[in-house]
Amino acid sequence: PKRNNNPLSRARPALAPARGNDPEDMAERRKMKAKEGVWFTIAVLTLISVCCAESVAFSVYNKWLFSGPLKAPVFVTATCQIFSFIGASLTWMLSLLGGGGTFYRRAPINSVGALAKIMLIPISFVLNYGMNNLSLKFTTLALNQLIRSFSPVAIAITSFFIEGKKQSWPKLISLLCLVGGVVMGVGTSPDFEYLGVLICAGSLVGQAV
Repeated sequence: PKRNNNPLSRARPALAPARGNDPEDMAERRKMKAKEGVWFTIAVLTLISVCCAESVAFSVYNKWLFSGPLKAPVFVTATCQIFSFIGASLTWMLSLLGGGGTFYRRAPINSVGALAKIMLIPISFVLNYGMNNLSLKFTTLALNQLIRSFSPVAIAITSFFIEGKKQSWPKLISLLCLVGGVVMGVGTSPDFEYLGVLICAGSLVGQAV
């Protein structure tokens, strides 16, 4: 019989598995992903805890400040915003001294509608913080936080009218339960006061927008 000299028809040796498909490498990658997931979860929980602690600390401090030593919440809010604007302006001007131009590139405003949308942001921001600080002068901190827990409902309403966003039925049921809880809590609160509740509700509108 003739000898087959075609190298393509000869039996090929078994190839070693690719490194990416090696079971040990795959197991090692899974361990690394699990470790990264754990650290990511810890980082998120830490940031949430810091944010909540900061919010509670500032709320307690503002309540103490506006109820005793400095009963001028609107003045404090306005002063804070003015100094923030001055600080941002100084940072922008100092960046021009380097000679390489500023790090900030302003987007062009080409229409009145774009300008109105941009101006809506600072107006809503001041409405939120200004009226929230003002409400602390007329309500207790507990009632203030109870009313502000209504914010998911306010955000859902404004997102429907502004963006046309509709919520799913499970979310709507959750929001209705939240509405019931807030209404019962505020209505039965011994610290209920119409003026403080209305002012705090106004801050919710600014936060939602």
